[in-house]
Amino acid sequence: MDWSKTKTIFIISFLVLDIFLALQFFDKKNSSNYELSKTIPIEERLAAENIKFPNDLSNANQKGSYIKGERKVFSEEDLKELTNQEATTVQNDSIRAELEEPLRLPESNWSTRLNTFVRDSIIFGSEYVYWKRDKEKNQIYYYQEYKGKIIFQNPASNDIGIGLLILNIDSDNQIVSYEQTYMDSIQEVDEQQDILAPIKAIEALYDKRDIRTNSTVTKVELGYYTRYPLSTTQILLPTWHIEVDGKDDYFVNALVGEIIRP
Repeated sequence: MDWSKTKTIFIISFLVLDIFLALQFFDKKNSSNYELSKTIPIEERLAAENIKFPNDLSNANQKGSYIKGERKVFSEEDLKELTNQEATTVQNDSIRAELEEPLRLPESNWSTRLNTFVRDSIIFGSEYVYWKRDKEKNQIYYYQEYKGKIIFQNPASNDIGIGLLILNIDSDNQIVSYEQTYMDSIQEVDEQQDILAPIKAIEALYDKRDIRTNSTVTKVELGYYTRYPLSTTQILLPTWHIEVDGKDDYFVNALVGEIIRP
């Protein structure tokens, strides 16, 4: 027997064993630390990482339910209501319109003029609320509301969703056209259920490291969301919208706390 080789094999084997045991130890230690941290109130954990959030979050018990509705089929009669624009339907369930006279947006306070245009010149315009302006795409987005709660859209989708209004802007900062869909015949489904407290929705994002150190939660609001906006009949679930640092949007199932990934 070559004792030198045998000794080397033993040494390597013990090193591998030591590394394995060390990894197991640190894994259990980290798991233990994580479980321990879960016992610390989420407010304290956020403060420890300098993560700010609104002070007026309500922890009162809230109720909510699924809602359902259908994509509206627009008729020729609907289009006749539109003035100063050339409007057509696309597959009957969306409107595409060109304005006869582009709407120039002022440099400041442009949202007031835009809201007036949407309310007065768009079918069901009063049911849409401003969402955001995308300067790269030269588009402005409005989302439909139901009982004061927004019907959120999939931000990663290239297709026009349901209850969505997209305003197109030209290089002269003018609204020149738009596309619109509408969710019709909305009604609540099943009984009201308990809604997750908003701080719990923030905690779900924090635990998955979507909210990082030195971040600021800038908006928390309850609405509805569907993953499949292209089908005719829609079922939407109560959803928390969490905005971080004024630019990153996250959605959390308000019934079970699951993070909704587009």
